[in-house]
Amino acid sequence: MANKDLVFPVVHNNGSGGSALRNQAQKAYEAVSMAMEMLNEAAPHGRDYYTLDAGAVMGESYQKAQAQWRMRMMALENVRDDLRLIYDNIDGQVYQSAVDKMFIA
Repeated sequence: MANKDLVFPVVHNNGSGGSALRNQAQKAYEAVSMAMEMLNEAAPHGRDYYTLDAGAVMGESYQKAQAQWRMRMMALENVRDDLRLIYDNIDGQVYQSAVDKMFIA
């Protein structure tokens, strides 16, 4: 679930510029997406935990490791979702600015 209290940057003449802000949000989104892919490859597997629980492949230690992994994945998903909202908001501002310029000019 994305953060509902996000504060979005405002695209204006004295700021960073819409293209720069969009590129930053996009690169951050891509980096978090890549981190999610890497975290998925590092998901816990029972074979790496069974010695902690007297040979139980799906033992308590493995279950706990799975739950912790899911929490990390959810945290990254939340960050990724926030970045998508930020990108979309900036993109909307850039689009609206272009439309405004067409009708004001």
